[in-house]
Amino acid sequence: MDLVPPENGEDYHSGGKVPLGKWFCLEWEPSDAPDRAVVYVDGVQDFAQDSFTFKGASTGLVGGFAAFGFGYYAWHPAPYPFDVYYDDIVLDTKRVGCVP
Repeated sequence: MDLVPPENGEDYHSGGKVPLGKWFCLEWEPSDAPDRAVVYVDGVQDFAQDSFTFKGASTGLVGGFAAFGFGYYAWHPAPYPFDVYYDDIVLDTKRVGCVP
């Protein structure tokens, strides 16, 4: 089974675990040079990916953001309904951290 969709060159990654049935602090820290993404749950690193590629390039892939959207997208829908709630979304150029 091919995990990379044909023709678009994207490199997908997933990992880590998030708590279910409780509030938690989720931090996503992307970097463009070098390309890296780190996910923290309640202040503890839960997942990191250091090697992203797009059509052979592995650095400077984003270059900046013009807009942000927040929501939840499932590549493979769950067989049952569920709710996702958001509270206090923060954007910054450096890691903000979780309030204890």
